[in-house]
Amino acid sequence: MYIVDITTVVSLGKKLKNRNLSELSEILGEAVIVDANEAAVTQGGVGNKEELFLPITRFFGERTDEFKQSIINAILLGEQTFEGELETRSLSGDKKYQLVKYVLIQGNKNRGFAMVSLIDISREKVSQLALAESEERYRRLTENATDMIYRMKLPEGIYEYISPGSLSTMGYTPDFFYEYPARIREILHPDWLNYFETKWGELLKGEMPKFYAYQIIDPQGKIRWMHQRNVLVRNRDGTPLAIEGIVTDITLIKEGQEKLVKSVEEKDFLLQEVHHRVKNNLSLISSIIDIQKQYCVEAVDREMFDQLQTRINTIGAIHGMLYESEDLRRAPTGTYIEELTELLKSIVSVDPDHIRIKRNIENTYMEIAHLIPVGIILTELVTNSVKHAAAEEETLIITIDLKVHTEFLELSYRDNGIGLPVQPIIEKPEHLGFDIIRGMTKKMGGNFFIEPGSRFRIEIPY
Repeated sequence: MYIVDITTVVSLGKKLKNRNLSELSEILGEAVIVDANEAAVTQGGVGNKEELFLPITRFFGERTDEFKQSIINAILLGEQTFEGELETRSLSGDKKYQLVKYVLIQGNKNRGFAMVSLIDISREKVSQLALAESEERYRRLTENATDMIYRMKLPEGIYEYISPGSLSTMGYTPDFFYEYPARIREILHPDWLNYFETKWGELLKGEMPKFYAYQIIDPQGKIRWMHQRNVLVRNRDGTPLAIEGIVTDITLIKEGQEKLVKSVEEKDFLLQEVHHRVKNNLSLISSIIDIQKQYCVEAVDREMFDQLQTRINTIGAIHGMLYESEDLRRAPTGTYIEELTELLKSIVSVDPDHIRIKRNIENTYMEIAHLIPVGIILTELVTNSVKHAAAEEETLIITIDLKVHTEFLELSYRDNGIGLPVQPIIEKPEHLGFDIIRGMTKKMGGNFFIEPGSRFRIEIPY
């Protein structure tokens, strides 16, 4: 507590013609502390109370104009009491916030005194200022956001807050919704009315999805897509109190998605048509080869045309399979190899029942860039097995394995034949089949190995 001599302040104040701030601040400097208790000494951060005997303005902080105006008016009007908040600084320079309580004391010989007590409210004031700053940041965030931010009271369905972003998001101002909250039903696209009623009923029961999308009609009659993210606010009992959310205009995204889907569908149709036409063209070529074979005199020439026709028919069959497939860009490898090898049995052999194919295929998918090369490779291998592997009275057993590794697929092929010498076959230029296998493997960026015992192994990048 402080005792302040205000005699000079009162005397000078009565002589002032205009009580402007600069004049009041000047005479307030004449108010001097003349006594203080121990609490004031501690609060002022000094060694003894005599160090506090200074003009009271010495302790004022920066934002004090309003306080100066109020306290000087109270003194000059002779008010008995005054209370207000003041930013102060101790003699050591520490900034504090004080609650000032002033009581007028009548002195002797026309001298005036005031008893002033200061209550440190720095902690509360700092928290209050921090809260105000936080609220200001939040206000700037919500007021400047292009999305619509809102809070709706439940179960009344009354909007407690709508950000200005509602205009850019939906085309309607916040006042549009404040005046009549049920207008949200009016602007909903008719296709979404039942959906809205269902979700509203679930919401009142405390069930609410974190987000959903719907369509509205803006003031110009255009359809807009909205994406809404929600948070359900509950009381301690779990009863819904309000819904807070952010609404984003995703019309452009939806339009882009629709264009993309349409584009993919068109490309799928074109790709399907390509497979169909390739199959038909290859079938035509095969028919031309059939005609050409009739003019072959030498058996070796006819055999050459037979092999060529087999390769063409196989490629045509692969395109036919892709044409009928739901996914035109890839296929499940196990299904593809099973269907292809069963097809090859009827193409390359006059007695398909004489051929038995074992397949051990791990589950994976193969892209079209690999499907056709792998199909051609298997055609060459199966054709070679039928031609050379087993005696006529024995069943030809072909084993195909596919293992999935981290970076590649391992395709293994073997039959129950007598086996092939590795070096002589790989080096003979007349073996077109092996040249095709090497070429297709290279096309896929893989590696081709011939191992003892008629075992072929191919590594395909995955």
